[in-house]
Amino acid sequence: ITVTAGGQNSSTRLSIGANLQDGVVNKTGMDKYNVSLYNSYNLLDNKVNVQTRVIYSDIEDESHLNTNTAGYVGNLIGTALYWRPTLDVVDATGAYHNVSDDYLNPQELLDAYDDNTFTKRLLANVNVSFALNDNVTFRTIYGVDSSTSAREAQLSPSMDIRDTARADGKRGQASIYNDDRLNRTFENTLNYVSNLNGVDVNLLAGYSYYSYVSEGSVLHAKGFNADQVNLIDNIGGVVDVAEAYSIGSYKNETELQSFFARASLTYDKLLATLTYRVDGSSKFGEDNKYGSFPAVGLGYKLFENESGLINNLKVRGSWGVTGNQEFAVNSAISKSRYSNASISVVTNANPNLEWETTTSTGVGVDFEILDGKATGSLDYFQRSTENLIFPVPEAATKPGPASPRFINLDGELVNTGVEVGLNYNLVDSSDLTWDVSANASFLSNEIQNFAGFVQTGRIHGQGLSGAYAQVLTNNQPLYSYYIFEFQGYDSDGASLYTQPDGSAGPLGSASKVLDKQALPKTNVGFSTSVAFGDWTMSTSFYGAFGHYVYNNTANAYFFRGAYETRNVPGSVLSSGQAIADPNSPSTKFLEKGDFLRWSSLNIGYDLGDSILSSFGVTNARVYLNADNLATFTDYTGFDPEVAIDKSMGGVPSAGMDYLAYPKSRTFTLGVNLTF
Repeated sequence: ITVTAGGQNSSTRLSIGANLQDGVVNKTGMDKYNVSLYNSYNLLDNKVNVQTRVIYSDIEDESHLNTNTAGYVGNLIGTALYWRPTLDVVDATGAYHNVSDDYLNPQELLDAYDDNTFTKRLLANVNVSFALNDNVTFRTIYGVDSSTSAREAQLSPSMDIRDTARADGKRGQASIYNDDRLNRTFENTLNYVSNLNGVDVNLLAGYSYYSYVSEGSVLHAKGFNADQVNLIDNIGGVVDVAEAYSIGSYKNETELQSFFARASLTYDKLLATLTYRVDGSSKFGEDNKYGSFPAVGLGYKLFENESGLINNLKVRGSWGVTGNQEFAVNSAISKSRYSNASISVVTNANPNLEWETTTSTGVGVDFEILDGKATGSLDYFQRSTENLIFPVPEAATKPGPASPRFINLDGELVNTGVEVGLNYNLVDSSDLTWDVSANASFLSNEIQNFAGFVQTGRIHGQGLSGAYAQVLTNNQPLYSYYIFEFQGYDSDGASLYTQPDGSAGPLGSASKVLDKQALPKTNVGFSTSVAFGDWTMSTSFYGAFGHYVYNNTANAYFFRGAYETRNVPGSVLSSGQAIADPNSPSTKFLEKGDFLRWSSLNIGYDLGDSILSSFGVTNARVYLNADNLATFTDYTGFDPEVAIDKSMGGVPSAGMDYLAYPKSRTFTLGVNLTF
């Protein structure tokens, strides 16, 4: 519900909303209630404008055991995959059907686990602009983003899961997490706009400050009596032994301040933009907190508002440097953890850690043709990223195993690509309009001048500890797959893999190969919209091609030895694999990730004011929205568009699929009423 009001010098908008949504997996979903207020007020003959925005949200998230780091137990989707469909979930007495502590009943696990997070969030900002004269405007912005969350998770002691029991056999777990976060933003800018001897001048100088603080605590209790319920409300009811409780707390702070200036100049058909900024981050080493980042852009209008075939045509080029400081807080200092009466090193210090930088160069053209019926753009770019920030294991400075140290890697990541976009107005009449849009990008990337060999893409599952699928190495794309090449089965059903001489043989003498890449080479999009009388319709598609997905789910769950105990696809039974043959990580589980998704369809009808005018309704509109209607792909997993975190030691990954939460198909029927 939205209410607006205003006068000559002010306008106000108040919105109240609620979104109650169940997830596609039972006992998952989100209920969100929010109130937003916007006000704009002009003072001193419109020389001063004050804008205020406030949004308050109350959110309850319900989750379940959907971790992507579980073995073959401990994940609800995983238990549903391996549960034999011929097994009843309850026996004749109504009790759960139990097989063993490592073969879980998915219905029992669903009922035994509860996980709820309650969040209260406030976003507020004040934006004040002062027109000092006809040419100069001063603007100041202050904003806060404050949230408080409490998470309560519990596993019933009636649930028999391997590795969750204490030494004395007591089961059940309960955890309480508290998290407080505060973001503050303060920005001041001075803007000068004028025309000097035929040159349009727009100058901007400013300063911004950003701070982020997160702190919280966790209490974990383990080992309750079998008849205990509501463990969160009685977390002190564990059978008290030394291993019953664990507690922890944390606090992280980071600050970012920036000084920046921009000059935009336009003379006749020539356009130029110059930018320079200095950013300082508390995340870096003491002597490297600040980085300087210049940029320049040039454009020239070859055609402007012309008649004929070409109406507008602009060529442009750009060059610039940007910095990246998106890595974990406190990574440049030495961190240790106290646990079980001992201290272990988490990260080693690096006072010389400095900004990761990306230098971008690009050229492009924007055009409008056929009397404005068609518009589009064509761009070519090259981006070179240096001083890549990654954690690298090294000998610990204190007794214990090796610990990571964040460093700037030698070498660079080079991305090149072509992007094209086209919009066309097929029909434009008083009764019918029809527009279509399409875009595509063609991308390539390669790590160059790099002497390292960094592992990532962790593989999870029974018997797969320590396995990985991807590496970062020289002259290869980012997140290249580095696994054994599968060549089928021998006459006894044993897996065969490529040997150093190219022949097929056993795993023990096989060698891994760099094979395929995880990032798409081509991305495409298409949309169209039609308006006919009071009806409107729009739909869109998008897709990605040229990449591969590692199906960790199939690697962990689908092998011949699991049958007849667990459920496996029929293709596994007919594959020729022997019962004793293990599912070793290999190209057997590497699948093409190409897909085209029908992402949305929106249909609306404008009822006007005639039907409900007696109720004060000035306009009414009925609509039907559908999202994620269909996906066209040969990938055998749930969804080829995966975003599962399979990082190792802080090194990110891509293209890894493991027990991903299914993407929902959503249909929304609604009505908009204006009073």
